[in-house]
Amino acid sequence: MGREKLGSYIDKVIDTTEQAAKLIESDPEFELLCHSDFSVLVFRYVPENVSSENICDLNLKIKKTLFNSGEVLLASTKVNGKFYLKFTILNPITTINDIKAILESIRNYGSKGIK
Repeated sequence: MGREKLGSYIDKVIDTTEQAAKLIESDPEFELLCHSDFSVLVFRYVPENVSSENICDLNLKIKKTLFNSGEVLLASTKVNGKFYLKFTILNPITTINDIKAILESIRNYGSKGIK
């Protein structure tokens, strides 16, 4: 592969991560915990109609529903006891359109309240 090809892959991953961070930040229904130096974004779905006490439960249910549907395998983490979703973008062929589609799936399941 060589250094230049590997470098271009890393540049692509960083660029996609930066675009995804901007997308998440610009949407009032999502909360970005912090920007990443490389490829990890920690965020959660925070719709206006859900109390702050229920946000963690909602995001956990979204993650499980996406996994069980086979639609998306989404990572997660806890920060200060709060549940967050997580993108770890390592594949250079991942596009911002892929990220948009995942965010839309999160929004679709989350807006339904997942009973």
